Amino acid sequence: MSTYRATATREGNWWVIDVEGVGITQSRTLAESHAWAVGLIEAVTGEADADVTVTPHAGNELKTALQAKALIALAEADLKAAADQIRSSTLDLLAAGYTQQDVALMLGVSRQRVQQLASKR
Repeated sequence: MSTYRATATREGNWWVIDVEGVGITQSRTLAESHAWAVGLIEAVTGEADADVTVTPHAGNELKTALQAKALIALAEADLKAAADQIRSSTLDLLAAGYTQQDVALMLGVSRQRVQQLASKR
């Protein structure tokens, strides 16, 4: 099975799909672009079930959206690290002999939250 790369670019109401080394086709939606690229490859080369990667090209709008998606992934990773750290700190403080009420006040959380964190070992 051969591997092909294609680029889908929006033009008017259509997505123009340029399959490298094969040709150009079009589809109404980006979701259909993969099927149309596979169909083009089969029609031109006779190869069925080709491995095709279609990359959408939508200019700055897509670039901004992808940057936002990357920022969300970083924020989620930071949030998980912070949750792990607060859980670890809670356990350390409790092990050092501080009461749940003291730990709650130091960390700015409720006593119930301290109890939840302490039970997630």
